[in-house]
Amino acid sequence: MSPRRSVLLIDADPMLRALLGGLLEMHEYRVRFAETSSQALTLLAKEGFDLIILEPVMQEIDSRILYQRVRAMGVVSPVVLLTTQPHSDAALELTCSGVAAVLEKPCGHELLVATLEEVL
Repeated sequence: MSPRRSVLLIDADPMLRALLGGLLEMHEYRVRFAETSSQALTLLAKEGFDLIILEPVMQEIDSRILYQRVRAMGVVSPVVLLTTQPHSDAALELTCSGVAAVLEKPCGHELLVATLEEVL
């Protein structure tokens, strides 16, 4: 059996973290959560992740700055952006910067899982 792939889910919404975390665990992903940018950066400094799911509306710092800091740390894990505004300036800029995929919230479970499998 192959090892479980690890995902860092960065989102301020506790209900969404719980819902997506449960879904991903059902699909054999090991999920860690970050509510804030600071928590995300701390986890990324300590652990490696196969994939990062990022919600772009962060309170501490802009998601574009967070993405740049993640890359500056040497983290090369693919990033999937999960957003209510997939055509916003932030989403378009992140896509041009190398985000692997952009999904619009809410998205179906099948689409989310299929996208993650494709990105990995």
